[in-house]
Amino acid sequence: MAVKTKSIYKPAERGNGIRALVTRYYPRGVKSSHFDIWISALSPSGPLLNKYKDGKIQWAEFEIAPLSEFRENLDSIESIYILHDLSRKRNVTLLCYEKEDQPCHRHGVKELVDSPEVLFLPNR
Repeated sequence: MAVKTKSIYKPAERGNGIRALVTRYYPRGVKSSHFDIWISALSPSGPLLNKYKDGKIQWAEFEIAPLSEFRENLDSIESIYILHDLSRKRNVTLLCYEKEDQPCHRHGVKELVDSPEVLFLPNR
């Protein structure tokens, strides 16, 4: 089984498995039937999102910043391990707002779900 990523605005496909929305805020115009579970604990915090959207930090910094937030949040850690265990039995697709060709934190979340031990490695 596998962990995949996709934009929430793309239609569900056979093989998506469990569709997990990993956004801080609910996406406009999206019905709850487009995903199976919403895990806001696996999204960057509001202040971090605002810094990035306002151009106060660049993608390179934003890409790794949620890792520190996740390490300090028991809900985030638990969610990563639950998705990791689920992905061993069936596919899991992580969903966010960004289009497929745009940078998005969901790719970093995928790395964590694939290898949760990364959470506890120094220098990350």
